[in-house]
Amino acid sequence: MSLCQVNLFVDDFQTMVSFYRDALGFEASDVDPGAPCIPMVNWASLRTGAVTIELFDGKTFWDRRLLRGANRDALQLCFIVDNVERERERLQGSGVDCDPIVVEGWGSYASFRDPEGNWLQIYEVLDQAGATR
Repeated sequence: MSLCQVNLFVDDFQTMVSFYRDALGFEASDVDPGAPCIPMVNWASLRTGAVTIELFDGKTFWDRRLLRGANRDALQLCFIVDNVERERERLQGSGVDCDPIVVEGWGSYASFRDPEGNWLQIYEVLDQAGATR
């Protein structure tokens, strides 16, 4: 078994597409699954590395009342990067408000939220010699 896709049901579809595509740099696919999905209107397939994030407009695909509250804190999407400091600076330059970098014995990370409050994190891991891998 291998995780290949995460589905996010969103309130403000265009804002969320812009965030994941433009601020985070995910690549939009040209897949068209057919009705009721309308690519880049109420559904988007965005790829980062080996994982696809699909955004679904909550007005079309979900009971929007369920998109509130603790649901947004139930998980965290984590992205490995080569350099947390450099990636955090890039994100902040794109208007993303990031928490300070936390340094641990295994590496470092910084957390942030997407426009709808989903919890995200970038992290880098040190190898056994203490160098970033």
